[in-house]
Amino acid sequence: MRPRVRFLGWVAPDALPTLVAESDVLLHTSRHEGEGLAVQEALCVGRPAVSTDVGVAAELLDGDCGEVVSEATPEALARAVGRVVARLPGAQQAAAQVGARVRRERGLDVVVERLLGLYRVQG
Repeated sequence: MRPRVRFLGWVAPDALPTLVAESDVLLHTSRHEGEGLAVQEALCVGRPAVSTDVGVAAELLDGDCGEVVSEATPEALARAVGRVVARLPGAQQAAAQVGARVRRERGLDVVVERLLGLYRVQG
C-alpha cells in the first residue's frame, strides 16, 4: 500500500488544493459532516471520491464519479476505492462534470447571493 498511498498527517490549508488535484481519488472517512466540502472540492477539480454517507455525499456521488459507503469499515472503503480506481479515467471525467454542477449550484457567488436574498426578505 505504501508506494501507492501517502499518509501525510497535518497539511497546511493552502497546500490542500494542490494535493487534491494531484490525487487520483479522495477518500473521505468522516463520521459526521455538515455540508461535505471536501467531497465537493475534489469533484470541482475532477477527482472522484469515496465517502462515508455524510453531508451531501449521497447526493453528489452517483456511482460514476465516486461511491458512498454505508458501512464505514476499512474493508468496505478499500473495496470502494478499488472499484473507483478500476474505472479511473471515466470516474475523473464524471467527477469533472459533477464538479461543474457543484460550482454552478453551490459556488461561493451563489451561496453569498442566497444569503443576501434571505437578509433582503427578512429586512
